[in-house]
Amino acid sequence: MVSYNKYRYWITNKRLISGRGVIGYSVDSLPLEMVQDVILNRSILDRILGLTSLYISAIGGMIMVNNRRIPSVNYLRALNVDEAKKIQTVIFELRDERKKEVKTM
Repeated sequence: MVSYNKYRYWITNKRLISGRGVIGYSVDSLPLEMVQDVILNRSILDRILGLTSLYISAIGGMIMVNNRRIPSVNYLRALNVDEAKKIQTVIFELRDERKKEVKTM
C-alpha cells in the first residue's frame, strides 16, 4: 500500500483499488483484466514539483453512477515520476497475466 496525503492505492494480482477523501471517502476497484490503458499525465505544477499522475482507463470507458454516465477512470495522484513508470509497467504485466488466467477458467 502506498499513500500520499489522503490518497491510497493497492494493486493485487486481481484488481487495482484506490481510495481518496478526507471527510467523505471514495473507494474505486477495477479488475485488472478490464484495464485498457495506463496514462502518465504531468501538469506544469507536476513538472515543477517532480511529480506525475496515473490515469487508468477501463474497457468500455463509461460507468453508471447515480443514473449518470461518467468516465470509468481510476487515478493515482502526486507520484514520483520513476515510481509512476514502475507502477504502469506492473499494472500492464499483472493485467496480461490476469487476462490469461481468466481465459483458462
